Amino acid sequence: MAGGEIDRDSAVWAAPVNIRAMALALVALAAACVRPLPGRVRAGAAVMQAADVLVSGVGLSLTHDGAKILFSGIDIQLARGSKSALVGANGVGKSSLLRVLAGLDSPDDGRVELAPGTRLHYVEQEPSLPPDTSAANFIFSSPAPGVAALRQYQEAQAAVEAAPDDEAAAEQLARAIAAMDAEDAWGLEFEMRRLCSKLRVEHLLQRDAAGLSGGERKRVALAAALLQSPELLLLDEPTNHLDIAAIRWLEEELRARMLTALVVTHDRSFLSATCGQVLELDHASLYRHAGSYEEFLESKQARLEVEGAQQAAARNKLRRELAWVRKQPKARESKSKARLEAFEGLARRVASARPASGEVELQAGMQRLGSAILTLDGVSVDVGGKKVLRDFSYEFLRRDRVGIVGPNGSGKTSFLKAIQQQLPFESGCLTVGETVVYGYYEQEGLPLDKIGEMRVLQLVREAVSESPEAGVSSEADEQHASALLRQFLFPPARWHSPVGKLSGGERRRLQLLQVLARRPNVLLLDEPTNDLDLDTIAVLESFLASFDGVLIVVSHDRYFLDKVVDHLFVLPADGSGRLHNWGDTFSKYLEYCDEQEAKSRLQSRERRQEAKGSASSQEERSPQVDSQPQKTKTKPLSAFEQREFERLEEQIDKLSDEQKAVQRRIHNFQPNKDGYTDLQEWNEQAEELGRTLEALELKWLELAERA
Repeated sequence: MAGGEIDRDSAVWAAPVNIRAMALALVALAAACVRPLPGRVRAGAAVMQAADVLVSGVGLSLTHDGAKILFSGIDIQLARGSKSALVGANGVGKSSLLRVLAGLDSPDDGRVELAPGTRLHYVEQEPSLPPDTSAANFIFSSPAPGVAALRQYQEAQAAVEAAPDDEAAAEQLARAIAAMDAEDAWGLEFEMRRLCSKLRVEHLLQRDAAGLSGGERKRVALAAALLQSPELLLLDEPTNHLDIAAIRWLEEELRARMLTALVVTHDRSFLSATCGQVLELDHASLYRHAGSYEEFLESKQARLEVEGAQQAAARNKLRRELAWVRKQPKARESKSKARLEAFEGLARRVASARPASGEVELQAGMQRLGSAILTLDGVSVDVGGKKVLRDFSYEFLRRDRVGIVGPNGSGKTSFLKAIQQQLPFESGCLTVGETVVYGYYEQEGLPLDKIGEMRVLQLVREAVSESPEAGVSSEADEQHASALLRQFLFPPARWHSPVGKLSGGERRRLQLLQVLARRPNVLLLDEPTNDLDLDTIAVLESFLASFDGVLIVVSHDRYFLDKVVDHLFVLPADGSGRLHNWGDTFSKYLEYCDEQEAKSRLQSRERRQEAKGSASSQEERSPQVDSQPQKTKTKPLSAFEQREFERLEEQIDKLSDEQKAVQRRIHNFQPNKDGYTDLQEWNEQAEELGRTLEALELKWLELAERA
């Protein structure tokens, strides 16, 4: 079956009508409706109006290195305001499809059409920022309206502050203000500060982009993308390198914005929170699944059941045909040419059929683990003047399953290194059992500068040979390595490929294989789900559920942590090193944090109201005196700031009137008279006006305190 089509010539459909056949037919109908067939309109579906589509790909085909087919003849449409997840196995071409839609790469066949005037932004999996530029200049390099004016305004402000009496600087500032007025860009300054604060890149703005880490570049690239307010946003693994607070904020940001998004992600919680449909790239075809992640799993299972039934029918037919071919005498071969050709086609089809779902099992094994494992007694660790651990004691037991969580920079990776005695202790000691064999999966990935030219099979064979229970011969080690490669979904055609030629996800899968090939009994995993596809993550989760050793995992993946660990070590953000042991799931911990934050906000609001009431009462009781009340010494408004203060009042009044007018249009919307495209535009205007007004009012309040 290709592209969701049903092969009605198979044995399933030729069988007599019975209950099983009727059930299979119903499942087949469900699978056929998973996505539109290439080049056709799905029966019963309304034809999407051209105005509602921001980007469409028609008949797209692409191969890798001219040999491996990534996708063939697929159609894709992204409707205005839709948010979709793109999933699929590592190496199937998800990132390549994003690059084709973004116009960065050309397909071998087919075409991509972008709605005129659409602002599109693509954030790649590992963003590369231009060298010899600061992070701030990268953000300000956006072609979006108003960004250039904001950059000129900030530069002019800095010039005036440096030389208040310089007439040229004052003229430069006047021109910048006029440009800000013309572009209506006064809300951008607040928006930039907000984005940089939420993504924690304020301290990076003046740093050279070339010196930023991969995670820092990713966060700067996300800030730049969101500042542009694109209508179409393509994101490749956006949650990599983000801590849980930033991920949850990004979820809310994408939900709140009236934009179209296509997201490649393995984070199932993020997928469920932000996306309304799942596009699955599988065996060069694209399948559409409407609804949540759970509905995607149900829909995919229905499709795979149909494919499994059809493959089983094809194998039975092949068996019968093979028996017939073997019985044919040489003299009759010419008379059966058509049937022989049909047999050969059927054989090729069965040979190329995908493995049945659920056949892959990870059975890497582990070394024997004694009763004494790891014991920390009063351990304190300092990294760069910041406490990672302070007087920490804990004894790890067999099947201890611990998740390490905390904000970026709190020391999660340092904790894993301390467990392995790779960092010096300020105090305390660590006792390691004699039978402990560490398996450490590092977040940084495989060192391609050292092993990029090494063949896949060679790398795994060397890892197997390092195991204390390695085979007695190199042949036995190679057999074990080959078995592991099959379990990790590496086809034999990839075994002799250089490691550097693998996709990012395939390299991550190979790295995990390399760690498990040594048969460790204490597993230390640092962000193991980054760049892995959903099928591999499911296999890993299944393996970890039966792993009999100690598991310590650093991860931001809520879904993954809830499934594989039973308690958490929470590292604080304040650098105190006072680690907290949370005895429940990650989701329960986040619920607790939300409740505490809500209580804190409520208490803060009540304290402000009490203080305000107390101040009013005191003012009523205090006698009036001629002397002026004491004020905190603040810098008075300059002539320029006084003009800006007056201008802001006028602009706030004007925008408030515009916002009320737009809200009236939304309130008076009539479906039989107005278009839904108009309604969407009004909602976008109201949203943008609200953000701009909030920024201007904050600026006005700052100046009002000094007026």
